[in-house]
Amino acid sequence: MSFLQKKRSYILSGSTGRRAFNGVSITLNDTLKNLEQIFSKDKFFRCHQSFLVNLNYIEGIRVENGGNVFFLQLHGCQDCIPLSRKAYPELKKCLEAHGIWFH
Repeated sequence: MSFLQKKRSYILSGSTGRRAFNGVSITLNDTLKNLEQIFSKDKFFRCHQSFLVNLNYIEGIRVENGGNVFFLQLHGCQDCIPLSRKAYPELKKCLEAHGIWFH
């Protein structure tokens, strides 16, 4: 599972790999806040109010609009995931702690 996305009153699980859910999204009946506490902080990161991403799937950070807008590029995912300005420095520290460096 590469990410979890809040959509109104439910959570979508986004999968980019064939082994996990055969590449199909599933719906979870829980809050993103609860799921954030359930999933390991070593593997998942709350990058935006509506997204929880698997750190193992992050391929890059895209910076736009003069450094004011950030997106995450995930392995095998066509769409980019929003990254809040507040979460950006924290994510960089987290990735660096895992030996992953982005400029």
